[in-house]
Amino acid sequence: MKAFIVLMAALVVGNNFAKADGFVCADQSKTYGIKLYDHVHANLGTRTPAVMVITNGSLDQGSKTLATFTAADGGLLLSGADYVANLNFSSAHTELFAGVQLNKIHRLILNVKHYFNVPLAEGQVVSAKLMVVETAKITYLDLSCQRYLKN
Repeated sequence: MKAFIVLMAALVVGNNFAKADGFVCADQSKTYGIKLYDHVHANLGTRTPAVMVITNGSLDQGSKTLATFTAADGGLLLSGADYVANLNFSSAHTELFAGVQLNKIHRLILNVKHYFNVPLAEGQVVSAKLMVVETAKITYLDLSCQRYLKN
């Protein structure tokens, strides 16, 4: 009985802690992908970005992940409705993302067509626009993003 009470208390209390949510995005050809995960602070009712992972699906298995950005290290932030990843790669990073070498990209700006006050169900698909910012050029990439929810 005591174990049952402890288990039930853990389930109830656990539901009040932060949960993860986010989006899994890809371009139309499914070559370039972005996985974006937010923290959910239930007591504040707000979302903050946690991790962004960019991938190139045309690369060999084990090499598809190009970079990971985290809010904890200042590489990822939320600016208005835009998720902003700041890149700073050496000249040796010549892998392509959205047709641009990583070492030429200064910033990725992802705008997902979603408002947190309008809930999306797990798996629901929304559109997004990615801006790939270089020194003197911006490349735009249309993405389709599937809602990710972890309870």
